[in-house]
Amino acid sequence: MLLHLGTDRDGHVWSIVSADRASVSGDSYIDFEFLQNPLYKTNGGAFISAGPNAGRTTNDLLLSLASRRRQVPTLCLALDRTSPGVFAYVDATASLPAGRVFAAL
Repeated sequence: MLLHLGTDRDGHVWSIVSADRASVSGDSYIDFEFLQNPLYKTNGGAFISAGPNAGRTTNDLLLSLASRRRQVPTLCLALDRTSPGVFAYVDATASLPAGRVFAAL
C-alpha cells in the first residue's frame, strides 16, 4: 500500500493512494479513511482515534474503491456525519466537482 500527501503552491492538499493484491481473480474492495484527528496504534495492535464521536469527526473522509469481476470499477466518496451514539458515513460522490477529483483502478 502507498500513501503520499503533498501541498501545492496554492495550499491545496493532494493525496495519492494505491494498493496491490496477490490475485486478480474475484472481487476486490479497499477503503482509505482520512481522519482530521490523530490516529494511534496501541501496544496491543489496535487503533484509537482522537475524534470526538467514537473516534471520528464530522466531515472525516472515506474513499472506497471496489472492483467486481467483469464490471467497471466504482469509486465512492463519503463524509462522516457521526453524532454521539450514531455512526454514519454519507455518500457524497455526486457532489464531487467535475475535473477536480481523479481516480483510477
